[in-house]
Amino acid sequence: MRKTYIYEYNFNFKQEFSIYNNIGKNNAMHKNYSEWVSYVQEKYGLQKYTKTSLINFLHYLIGLRNSIEIKKDSWTNGLLPLISVFLSIITTLIFSLLNIMHSFNITITSIYAGNVQEQFYDENFYADLLSETLSSDMGVYCLGVILLALLGIIIFSNITNKISLNKQKYYFYCDYIEIINKILD
Repeated sequence: MRKTYIYEYNFNFKQEFSIYNNIGKNNAMHKNYSEWVSYVQEKYGLQKYTKTSLINFLHYLIGLRNSIEIKKDSWTNGLLPLISVFLSIITTLIFSLLNIMHSFNITITSIYAGNVQEQFYDENFYADLLSETLSSDMGVYCLGVILLALLGIIIFSNITNKISLNKQKYYFYCDYIEIINKILD
């Protein structure tokens, strides 16, 4: 069975927002903003709704706009601290990597100075030393830096998309409120 939805004031947000987002596109219902305004004015004109119900609808839209504005502001204000935390973590990882390389150089120097005879008799001495210390540590830290960078990019793009969507919704409600105010005047 198919669900039937009852929308307040005959306002289906998903449908109306989709129409609003597609204004001016090739296969859109409305070719420009003026056509869309005419559509909304025709849909909610005083012939179909009383002035009282339009005032109630206006306040309903204002409430929806205010809730979107809070979401929009919270996403926008939450982005800067997240970016700063991400940059501090990446910086810490990079300096850790540099510290590992410095420790490796010290280890190589001390082993080289302490095992003079082994240097001459074992031709794989440096290769074994390199594979045991530097490559294992470098691999783990490089993988960590790459994964953290990918995670940061995913989080940043997700937050940016949320901010963009909330701004689009906010301006949609602002335009709708403006049209309903014109109908009421």
